[in-house]
Amino acid sequence: MSIVDDNATAGNGTDLNVTTVVSHSFDKVKQVFMDDPDSGEDFSADTDLNAEFSLSGTVSTAGTGTTVTGFGTKFLTEVRAGDVINIAGIGDRIVASNPTVNDSLTVTVAPGSVTTTVPVVRKRASLDDQNKNILLRKLRKNNIKTLKTDQSGNVSRTTITVRKQFVVDTTSSNQIILTADSNETFNAKSNTDFVVTILDNNGSGAVAQGDVINLNSST
Repeated sequence: MSIVDDNATAGNGTDLNVTTVVSHSFDKVKQVFMDDPDSGEDFSADTDLNAEFSLSGTVSTAGTGTTVTGFGTKFLTEVRAGDVINIAGIGDRIVASNPTVNDSLTVTVAPGSVTTTVPVVRKRASLDDQNKNILLRKLRKNNIKTLKTDQSGNVSRTTITVRKQFVVDTTSSNQIILTADSNETFNAKSNTDFVVTILDNNGSGAVAQGDVINLNSST
């Protein structure tokens, strides 16, 4: 496949030839990362490998080496490089490379113990609640007079709760002042409804960048 540069005809560009297309899926993700231009404010978090699958067959490990031997296993179709597998009696290990046979694979860290015909669980990330990606949803009927639900005790809803982000500086007395817009109010102060994080400590030794402030504490 070729991508033609519009400027190539004028001699100012270069055509690009695409030789390889690599597809990725979310279940391969092990960590998310944000590179912030300000020092000390980078963010990283590990994904929750909550999509578990019991591999076919059983495996055995030796006391040394990184080879895992399978019995009745289907490594070619059930495992790939980078997968986290939990070997009973051993713990989590990462598959080093794509298996080439159904009954043998290698891991990045040696199991370190001898096991015989034990089960293995593959652990991958999953993207949950994919349908919850919009703020407003179409109601079930075109003409609705009131919104009464069991949750609201069949009382008409006249307000909605939204989440906002504020970036503010502390005052000279180390206070944070947030101002609500017209017809808006804040919920009562709590660590559940409010998350306060230090972006820049301005040289203070009392807090560090990235610290989360406990709103229930006076110190």
